[in-house]
Formats: sequence, structure tokens, C-alpha cells
Amino acid sequence: MKQLVSENQEKVGIQTHPDGRVTNIPPAMLTDQFGMAGLLTFLRTIEGAPSIVGLALGHDLTNLGLNLNSSKRNLFQTFGGPWANFPCRILDLDAKVPDEYLTNSTISNKLPNIKMNKMQEDVLFYLFYNCPGEVYQMAAAFELYSRDWRFHKVERLWLIRAPLSVPPREIGGTFERCSYLVFDPVQWRRVPREMVVSCHDLEGRPSVPGPSSSASSAAAATPSRVAKFDEDNGTAVIQTEATTPATVGGVTNHWTGVGEESPHCSTMSNTIGRLWQISQGNLPTKSEMKLLLSFLQENPEIFGQHNFSDQFLNFLQNEPGIAGILLAFQLMYDAKAYGANLELLLGMEPNIQVLEVVHKFVRICEYKSLPMPEEFLNRFITLCINACERADATQNGNAHRLVRTVCVFLVSLLSLNRFNSAARRPEIQSFATSFLSLREASLLYQKVLENGTN
Repeated sequence: MKQLVSENQEKVGIQTHPDGRVTNIPPAMLTDQFGMAGLLTFLRTIEGAPSIVGLALGHDLTNLGLNLNSSKRNLFQTFGGPWANFPCRILDLDAKVPDEYLTNSTISNKLPNIKMNKMQEDVLFYLFYNCPGEVYQMAAAFELYSRDWRFHKVERLWLIRAPLSVPPREIGGTFERCSYLVFDPVQWRRVPREMVVSCHDLEGRPSVPGPSSSASSAAAATPSRVAKFDEDNGTAVIQTEATTPATVGGVTNHWTGVGEESPHCSTMSNTIGRLWQISQGNLPTKSEMKLLLSFLQENPEIFGQHNFSDQFLNFLQNEPGIAGILLAFQLMYDAKAYGANLELLLGMEPNIQVLEVVHKFVRICEYKSLPMPEEFLNRFITLCINACERADATQNGNAHRLVRTVCVFLVSLLSLNRFNSAARRPEIQSFATSFLSLREASLLYQKVLENGTN
């Protein structure tokens, strides 16, 4: 015991232990990590961890390229930085470029216009991400928007609906869930992703600025590249014109447009209003109706914005094509209304409007790869044939007109790749044989024979 006490008395000064404890600290010294005791502990730790020498002792500045004996004291010219292990390279140093190599001022006005619509998407993405604040970024964004790409203001990414994907599913009227292709600028490739997107989070169409000048600007106009919109081709064109530096600097403010309503949302709102007008009998012109049907065919989910199911009969009477697209939407999202409307069609006397509704419906099913309503079509074919036979038996004056319309419908139906007509082929062939005096019935008979041999 006396020997142990004598050994402790012989140890003077601060003592550090393997378990991290520090003992024998003088009373007048700081006992935390900021005092000499903490520094001593850190220095002794270096023996077991040489990698922390830089944190404890620092670096020799002369090894980093700093000439401490220089009279000019311009140390920054060769200093590689606090995290560099070597001085700046020659190519990293500032140097004056001879005027002979500065060719922009002499050839910029001789360069041809850059037509963005001729460029591939990878080039457009390169310009967008590598030319921030320049007209090239603006023009690239404009062209990408024209190619159906949309910039997500929250995710800060470009995205587009994946081709041949399942139609988007509406959520709450302002969101949609769909498969998208997202351009990843890090991997530099298009990445498929399932996303829920709000149309308010999508950037609107960027406005391409032209040349502008400021009366208060003291800078002289210099040749520069500016973006213009080609109204004939609907594309952005980069031209060389005299602009002030403020013109190029203001490009980014034009295209960010945070808070602007997306044109896609505006188009959907206008379409919904037009649908309500059509349901009330207020029909647009033929050209407008053609554009509307084309938009609805690509976006049948727009019917989910409002409850249009109870307007099915109104659409059938005023514009049967819209009723057919509405049936396709109900097939995807509203099974109850879909079944009720199919039974409604089977309970009606076949006429031009009913046939056009079914024709548009099956065409959408073929185009969107939706399940083909085989049972309904088989019953509907029998219904149409029976109606034609009854009209012919009663010597109805409109009998031939109805037969011609049904024959055209059946020819179109037999042309579908996904409709199995084998079960109804004998019935259709017998029907066509009964009216061979009509040209449409002859064409139907030939179509039945072609399908039978294939």
C-alpha cells in the first residue's frame, strides 16, 4: 500500500488514461476541451491516429505553395486552397488572353441562326443546364415545352408522360398519378418514375425574350445572341443582334414564372366549360369540335374533374363522339356508371347516334389498350341485326339507311385487332347475304370472308 502511494506521488503533471480520463489537472487550469488539458489530450491521441495531425497541428503553408518570404505578399496567386495538397497548376492561374484569340466580337454577327427545333433533346438539356441565365437556356426550355416536356417547380426536374403508359388517374381534381419519364441531369438519362403531380407545380410555357434596350443603361450595345419566336414554325430561334448586357441578364426572370398557372390547367378548365355547353345543346364549329375530340381522346381523365356521368344521354344526342369517350373513362374509373350506360345502350333502338357512340367507344378501347367489352359487343351486334331485319320486314322507308349504317359499323368493328369476331361471324355473314344488293353489305360480306381466311 505504501509502495502504491509513493508511485502516485512520483507522477506529476496532467495524466491521461487509456479510457479517456484526464487526472491531476492543476486547480488554476481549465478542465474542458478548450484548455491546455484538452490540447494535451489531443496531441497524445495523434500517436494512435496520425490522420488527425492536420486538425491538431495544422499544415505547413510552404508545402501548399505559399512563399512566406515574398515581398509582394500576393499569396493567393499560387495558393490552391485550404483543402488542396498542392499549389495551383499553371492552367488554373489568371492570365491575359491575347486579342487575337477573342474572336467573338468579329464573327458573332456572321454566325447563322440556331434553330432549336432541329436539335436533339440531349442537346436541349445540355443548353438548359450548362447555360444558366443565358438566352440558350431560355430557348432550350421553350423548345422542350413544345415537345411536351414540363418543368416541375418543386422537384426542379423535367418530366414527360411515359409513352404507352396507363392513362393518368385523377386525384381530387387537381392531381394526377401517372408513369413519367424524368430527366436526371446527374446520370444524364431518362428515368421512369411513378409520380403524383399537381398541375400547379408545373412550369408554364416560357416566354422567349427578344432584344430590348434600357434608356438608363450606360453600357453600349454589343453584338449578342438573342432568342426570338418563329411564328411560322412555332419554334425558338437564336439570332445575333445588338443588345445591352441587361437583356441577357434578364432572361432567367422571364422563364421561371413561379406562381403562374400552367397552360395545361387552363386548357382543362376551358375544356370542362365547353363540355357543359355541349351537354346543354350549345355546339361549337366543326373545326373546334374536331380539336376537342382529339384532346379528349388523349385525356379522357378530364371527365373526372366534374361529374359528367349524368350527362351521358345529353352527349349522346348532341355529340355522340364525346359520349363514346365518356364510356371509355367510365370503363377505367367508374364501373357502376359504365355498366348502367351499357345497359342503357342495349335498351335503345339502334340509330346513327347510338352506333357512333359504340364505334367511338371501341376505338378508344383499341387505342388505349383497354379491355374490349366482348359480351356487350356480341349482344349489340345481335340487337343491330334484329333491328335491320324488323325494319326491312315492315317496309320501313329508312330500312336501307339503317342497314347501310350498321354495315359500315360492322366493317369497322371487324377491322379491330383485339375484337374476336369468330363467335358472331356466321350471324354477320348471313346478315350481309340478305342485303347483298347494297354496296355496304357487299363490302361487309368481303370483310367477313377475309377474317375467316386469316
